[in-house]
Amino acid sequence: MKDSIRRVIRCDEIEIFSLIERQEEKPLILDVRYYAKKNSLILSSVFLNSVVLQNRAILESELELNITQIGINECLGEEGHECESTSCTTEHVLDESSDVLINGNYTSLVGINLRTKANCVCDYEPTRATRDSSCAHHKCLNGGTCVQSDHSNYVRCDCPHDMDGPECQLRSRSFNGEGWLWLKGFSQCSESHISLQFMTQMSNGLIFYFGPLSPPPESSPFNTIITDFMSLELRNGRARLLYDFGSGAEELMVQSPHPLNNGEWHTIDI
Repeated sequence: MKDSIRRVIRCDEIEIFSLIERQEEKPLILDVRYYAKKNSLILSSVFLNSVVLQNRAILESELELNITQIGINECLGEEGHECESTSCTTEHVLDESSDVLINGNYTSLVGINLRTKANCVCDYEPTRATRDSSCAHHKCLNGGTCVQSDHSNYVRCDCPHDMDGPECQLRSRSFNGEGWLWLKGFSQCSESHISLQFMTQMSNGLIFYFGPLSPPPESSPFNTIITDFMSLELRNGRARLLYDFGSGAEELMVQSPHPLNNGEWHTIDI
């Protein structure tokens, strides 16, 4: 398994540190947790999950198994889920009192006892906030102003109009129609707010997509296929939002007075 994952990731080092059998699942489900290094740097989980997902069919063929999830998420059940109608976060619980022993045909592994469970809370913190209790320890760039919260020990950066990010560092990416940016998925909260800025001269194109790239295999532990998704795109220069949160796909068209593909910055709040 390590050799197969190393080949698709093209990393220098990979170590599996936890293998957990889900005894309650039939057929048997095995949770595999690992880390990978390249040039002495630990690769992010977002990058690892994206590469493994793109090479899912190759890994399943080489290892002769079905991969039911990439990035363990206990909040994906559609029906009968304990957090079905509220916020949900996957919580990792480490049992330090015992290790886990996995016996194989030719080798065995002793790993940490790390399990996951669904917690019905929203895993979200304000984008421009930090737990520093004083602005003396929080730096705002590009003319940003540090602001102390009135209701908590958070401080945040109040950024100029053309700046953004936790420290007003203006995070932006450019694409010519042949690339994409893979980011960590949105938190599953009962109430959410997404804000983004874009500039383009293309009349049609995808701005972002959040959701499954393919249905799970028949051996998935979930009792229904995961269908929740959200996508924002431009169609003929107008913003088009498509989403399905469990009750069927819906479409929302923004009838702006002028097309949005005029090469100027536009802000969309969802």
